[in-house]
Amino acid sequence: MIKVENVSGGYDEHIIVKDLSFQVDSGEILGILGPNGSGKTTLLKMISGLLPVAKGTIQVANRALTTYSPRRLAQLIAVLPQISSTTFQYSVQETVAMGRYPYQRGLFHSWQEQDEAIVQQAMEVADVWQFRQWTLDQLSGGERQRVFLARALAQQPRILLLDEPTNHLDIHHQVGMLNLLHQWSREKEMTIVAIFHDINLASLYCDRLLLLHDGRAVIHDKPSNVVDVSRFQAIYEVQLQRDEHPTQPRPQITILPTLHDKLSIDWKLEQLKEKITADYVWVEAPQALRTLSSGVLGAGIGWRTDFVNWRVPLQYHCAHPDEDMLQFIHQLGCAEHETVGMMTAVSVEQVVTQTLCDDGITVRCYTTAGVGRALNIANVDEHLSEPEGVGTINTWIFIDGHLPDEALVQVMMTATEAKVKAVHDAGVVDYKTGEPATGTATDSLVVAATQQGRHLPYGGPITPLGCLVARVVYQTIQQAIKNLKKTEHEED
Repeated sequence: MIKVENVSGGYDEHIIVKDLSFQVDSGEILGILGPNGSGKTTLLKMISGLLPVAKGTIQVANRALTTYSPRRLAQLIAVLPQISSTTFQYSVQETVAMGRYPYQRGLFHSWQEQDEAIVQQAMEVADVWQFRQWTLDQLSGGERQRVFLARALAQQPRILLLDEPTNHLDIHHQVGMLNLLHQWSREKEMTIVAIFHDINLASLYCDRLLLLHDGRAVIHDKPSNVVDVSRFQAIYEVQLQRDEHPTQPRPQITILPTLHDKLSIDWKLEQLKEKITADYVWVEAPQALRTLSSGVLGAGIGWRTDFVNWRVPLQYHCAHPDEDMLQFIHQLGCAEHETVGMMTAVSVEQVVTQTLCDDGITVRCYTTAGVGRALNIANVDEHLSEPEGVGTINTWIFIDGHLPDEALVQVMMTATEAKVKAVHDAGVVDYKTGEPATGTATDSLVVAATQQGRHLPYGGPITPLGCLVARVVYQTIQQAIKNLKKTEHEED
C-alpha cells in the first residue's frame, strides 16, 4: 500500500530524513519510533504529501504520490496530526463533518444522508457523540484528540497516518483507540502508520516497527526483533530491561531508573521480623524482596515484604483458597500485593528455620512439612482424588544478594531437586502405590532476594549459591519430616 524508496527530505535546505526505504502492506499497522528530532513527523508529512520529497520516491496504492490530486489523496489518506493547544469555535459535529469534504461535489456541494450517517458513526466510534454540540474550546486535550480521530475516520480512508495518537489520552481511551485501530486494520484492511513515544504500546499493537535515529532507519522489523535492550539503550541513553507481556507474545520495555532512595536500607537477613503462633508463621522484611513464588497468594515474580504460612484445619475445604487467604492476611494487616501467602495443616509452631553462610553468601530457610498426601510424580494419573491427611511441604528461601530473574528460577529448580531428595531419604512413600514419594500434591515454594549486596547471576546446583540452597532446603525438610513423625508417634 505504501512504498518508500531512498527517500530524503526536510524543510528548505535542511535535510532531516535521509535515504529511507521501507514498505507497509494493506491492513498492516506500522509504528514509527525514535527520539525527539529523529525525523518521525517529517517522514509522516512526506507520506501525506504535506512536505515535498527532496530525493527518492513514495508510492501509494502502486502509484507515485505526486500523481494524485489533492481531493483524491484526501479520499485515500487521512491524517491525525499532533494536537496543539489551539482551539476553535467549531462544534464537534462540524469538525467531524469536515472529514467528508473530499467527497463533496459541485458548487453547492452535495451533502447526503449517507454523509450524515458516516459522521454520526465516526463520532460514536470515537466516543465523542455526547459532545456533538460542544465547541472544541470546551473540550479537554484528550477529548479533542478523539474528535480529530473521528474526523479522520469520517474520511473513510484506506490509509490512516497518526502523529502520537495516544497523546493527551488517559489509559482507558488509549486502549480504546488502539483497539479500534487494530480492529479497523483487520476488518477494513486499513493501512495505519503511527508515531509512538510509548514503546510498549507500539510493541503491543503494531505489526512492524520502524526505528529512526538522526533521520535514518536503524531497523524495520517485527516488534520481537526491534525491541532490543542494547539498541534502545544506545539510542535513548537510559538503562532498560526487556520483559515479555503476560498475555501477548510481544516484548515490553521496563525503565531502570537511577534513584537515590532505591533499596537504600542496609540490612541483613537476621533482621527479618518473624512471628510464630499456633495459627501462622509470619515473616516481615524491612523492604520489598524480589520473589518467585508458587504460593496461594502472590504467585509468580514480584516484590513482596510479608510472607505468611497459615495453618488451616485438616478438613479444610479448598473451594476458594485465594479468597480465604486474602481475608486472613487482611486480618493480620498485610497488603494483598505485598504478601506471599501459603497454607498448611501441620503445626506451624514446628516450623524449621536454618541459616547458612558460605563464600560471602547468606541463605535463610523456613520449612513446614506434612507428608500425608505424598505421591510419586511419575504415577500421578493413579491419584484420582485428593487423599485425606496432612500433606503440604512449604519452603521459604531468603537470599542476601542481587539475583536476576533467571537466577530465581534456577534457585527454585535447585530447591525442588533438594526437596525430592530429602523426601526420598526420609523414607516417605506414595500414599497409594507405596513407591518412594517425590513430594506432595500441594507443595509450595518461594525464593526471595534482598536485591542488594553481592551480584549472584546463577543459582544452579553446582554454583556457590545453589550449593547453599540445596543444603538448607534438604536439611530443613528432613528435620521437618522428623518432627512430624515424632509428633504422630507421640499422638499414637
